[in-house]
Amino acid sequence: QAVAFGDADGMVGAWLPTTHEDYMAKIADKVDDLGVNLEGTKLGLVVPSYSKLETIDDIKTHAEDIDERIVGIEPGAGLTRLTEQVLEDYALEDIDLTTGSGATMTAALSNAIKGEREIVVTGWTPHWMFARWDLKYLDDPKGVYGGAEEIHTLARKGLEEDMPEVYAILDNFAWTPADMGEVMLNNQEDDADPYETAKAWVESHQDIVKEWLPAAAE
Repeated sequence: QAVAFGDADGMVGAWLPTTHEDYMAKIADKVDDLGVNLEGTKLGLVVPSYSKLETIDDIKTHAEDIDERIVGIEPGAGLTRLTEQVLEDYALEDIDLTTGSGATMTAALSNAIKGEREIVVTGWTPHWMFARWDLKYLDDPKGVYGGAEEIHTLARKGLEEDMPEVYAILDNFAWTPADMGEVMLNNQEDDADPYETAKAWVESHQDIVKEWLPAAAE
């Protein structure tokens, strides 16, 4: 919405076609979709690799093991909406989806792993938790979470005319799940500053960054 109404110049985190489908439907004609900046994303229900659960259907028979709950993220997130659909489609009416934040979700996951307990969380790739812990997705035979997604870059209308260099960088911007995961993991360090983390990543990946720059700036 911030991009659509001109309060922000752009964003590089539009997950399409599934996760942010509802949001995009409302603002598609108010933004410029500059296309894919990252391929190979995934989202779904995640468990530690030692878990007995293999598919979403297994939740029914292991409800007590996971305290009859799935640990989620923010109430308004696209992933939360899809997980609510999962509870309905898989007839998991006895399972609660607890919402909070990405931080509370990973804290619950960390605590469970320390005690080698069963837990189911809502998760996505790229995410630093896959670099820190050995995790797996539960199979989703009904395909509620969709297949692999793409992350798109969006720009506000008029940005190309107002700031062509900025628009060009956004248009050229592209990286990999490994690149994104590296930045996210660095941001989990104590006293990490996201701005400084980004600067350090840029300085150490000049070959990639040069591909984003407008031709005149190279």
